[in-house]
Amino acid sequence: MTVFHTPCLNTFMAVSSVTEKASTRNFSINDKNERTYTRTFEVITDSQYDGAYLAAAAPGLSIGDTYSTTTESDTLSFVRSVTSECTSPDGKSWRVTADYGPLADSTAQNPLNAELEVEWSFSQFTRATDQDIYGDPILNSAADVFSEAVEIDDSRPILKIVKNEASFNALLAYYYKDAVNAQPFYGGARKTVKVQSISSKRLFDATYGYYWKTSLEFAFNPLGWKKIILDQGYREIVNNKKKNILVQGVPVNEPALLDGYGEQLPVNGQPVFREYEVYRPLPFSVFNV
Repeated sequence: MTVFHTPCLNTFMAVSSVTEKASTRNFSINDKNERTYTRTFEVITDSQYDGAYLAAAAPGLSIGDTYSTTTESDTLSFVRSVTSECTSPDGKSWRVTADYGPLADSTAQNPLNAELEVEWSFSQFTRATDQDIYGDPILNSAADVFSEAVEIDDSRPILKIVKNEASFNALLAYYYKDAVNAQPFYGGARKTVKVQSISSKRLFDATYGYYWKTSLEFAFNPLGWKKIILDQGYREIVNNKKKNILVQGVPVNEPALLDGYGEQLPVNGQPVFREYEVYRPLPFSVFNV
């Protein structure tokens, strides 16, 4: 039993005591996870002229307050109505009833059951290239590389998926930053899709409580995400030793082409490109999308 004492509102209107009637409490829950409670209070006023509004306000409950007692609470149930009824001939005793439940604007559907939001777009990128669309190196008329890298447009499909989750795993998001797909994903061959962004925002539903709205963005690159670099440098390996590449006995001041094995590329030789895996392949099945 909980007893509340309310101070006088003014000289002529006052509440002597507020006592919760434990025997009248009830609770129910339905298949939508909506929880309802009823609490009843006995309010004693000082005067027969004290009115119903004063009695209803005595327990100190307001519409929208979360259900809470000295022994329990429920953040998914709120005060929806408070009524008062005089129960004594002298007009001083009142029965005050508080009904709790979901707010009127709560969603009817569990947000965790919402459909995925899927959006495709393109994002404009540029990249340096050392070869044309046929795989031939881009060289000047003297078969030398240009002093400045050739920049080309590199527009990439972007897939954005928005989903609601019960929780957000920040450690998983960090582990997967910039990862590429270890298996085919949304039409993209393995190692051609990279995690572009993972973000999440905590939201509240009056019926189901807190949940997370998570956005996943993936960038698609049909060429894959390997780093491709023209094999060139200032030194070469001769007899298992590194030596400066010389022209007329003087070290070159621009990188010379190499043959892929550490030696200088012969005149009219085909330039070699080296490939490096720089992004970790991981299974994207963990995203459940």
